[in-house]
Amino acid sequence: MANVTFPATTDGDAIVKQYSSITINSGDTVTVDNKCKGLILYCTGNCTINGTLSMDEKGAAMNAPTPGGAISPNGLRWVWYAPGSTGGPLSQPDVPLAVLGPAAAAMDNPAAYNEPEITTVQSIVTGGTGGNNASGNSGGWPARSERDGGDGPGEGATGGGGGGTGFAGGGTGGAGYAWCGGGGGGGAGAGGYGIAGESAPPTNTTAGGNGGSGPEGGRVGGGGGAGSPAGEGAPDPDGNGLDGGGAGGLICLFVQGNIDIGPTGAIKARGGEGGNAAPPGAGSNGGGGGGAGGGRIIICHGGTYTNNGTVSVDGGTGGGGGPTPASAPNPNRAGNGGAGAITVVPVGVQKPI
Repeated sequence: MANVTFPATTDGDAIVKQYSSITINSGDTVTVDNKCKGLILYCTGNCTINGTLSMDEKGAAMNAPTPGGAISPNGLRWVWYAPGSTGGPLSQPDVPLAVLGPAAAAMDNPAAYNEPEITTVQSIVTGGTGGNNASGNSGGWPARSERDGGDGPGEGATGGGGGGTGFAGGGTGGAGYAWCGGGGGGGAGAGGYGIAGESAPPTNTTAGGNGGSGPEGGRVGGGGGAGSPAGEGAPDPDGNGLDGGGAGGLICLFVQGNIDIGPTGAIKARGGEGGNAAPPGAGSNGGGGGGAGGGRIIICHGGTYTNNGTVSVDGGTGGGGGPTPASAPNPNRAGNGGAGAITVVPVGVQKPI
């Protein structure tokens, strides 16, 4: 495959593609053009990756339309025949893929449900927790670790968004979701509070919070938290904060043959960076927005799996004060997004293939 950017509807259905073999050459990138609910590749032969397969900053919002109805408490689950496993049998409601769209639902695996020797892989509904916000107006900053988003917990989840910072207190980060890392909290201007990552609307934990403006002369705008959608940097006559980046998305790579990731190869679903406050923000003036949580990568292989490259679901870096590179020292930066989860599991033949 050469460079391929699949067209996707913003916050729309997962992109699903089927191949007899996959080769991504060095220097080439396979991705989507808009944030969506995932990139799912099925391959009946071998897969060689020397380039990049990416859902960096491409995760759909938590409130993305779900054509198959509300997402199940089980999250997203795929069923595979795996001799020696004891995960079955299952019933249809245990495998709720319709929320990803009709293409994903059509690749469901109902013939395997009644098999006792099956295994499931999943992306659970609620990911890592959001980081706390931080205020610089009380003579000291809380520990940096408190404002970082939480890593994806349990059997497979996305990371939480980092908390924002600033003189008046940034917004708190939001939790991750099944197909998207959590949103970072917005950074504050002095006296202008940052907006929490779980705002806009209140139930949307994947949205990045907007930065807060400074209410008086010489007080610059805070940076926006990264997320889906990204938070906006605060406009302010004394200097505008920068917008945050996107949140890590979902990648599923299902290969019946061998998978070989070469030294130049990469599979990535990383969260974006939080926006910097306008200069001279540095905690005592304006604060940066939190980084977004990392996404979710699921790799199933029927043959061998060799990884000499990079597989990453890291969260984004929290913003600081001032232009890029931000001038705020590390202790005064906003929280980083938490890491998502990577699952690599050997499976047998899908029924039907």
